[in-house]
Amino acid sequence: MKSIFPLLIGLAALISAFVLWKLTEKKKGTSSSTSMPQSLYFKSNRDALEYSCKFLNNTHSIQSIVPALIDQIWDKEGDDMVELGIFLASNDTPQPATCFVPKALRLQVGDLIGCSVIPRESRPFIMAQCKLKPEYSVKNGGWVVETAFHVHA
Repeated sequence: MKSIFPLLIGLAALISAFVLWKLTEKKKGTSSSTSMPQSLYFKSNRDALEYSCKFLNNTHSIQSIVPALIDQIWDKEGDDMVELGIFLASNDTPQPATCFVPKALRLQVGDLIGCSVIPRESRPFIMAQCKLKPEYSVKNGGWVVETAFHVHA
């Protein structure tokens, strides 16, 4: 009997350690999922665009909103529209592109905008849909809209 007793003590200690380890793992899993941030805030619009290119799916389609950073604005005298030189998020690095928006939107170089992209053979057609905040909502899975554009045809 003496030789079995140390074995039983060792086995009980091992089982206790295993149960304690499993309980600790469950607590870690629960606490990490509840402590996940609701939103990611970026220091600048450029940082938000770079994050999008590195870590998010930037599928160019009419159904999705892809972030873009305004790099240049060309304003023609007497025209109601301005042409924007933008860097459009892709799944690698920002891609240079252009799009037109109403002058009344008063966008500025450095603004972050959300665009829908219609792929075409020659060049994609890009429609600016909204101005974005440099904030990504983890909870909702998308960029936070500052101002939606209501463009009337």
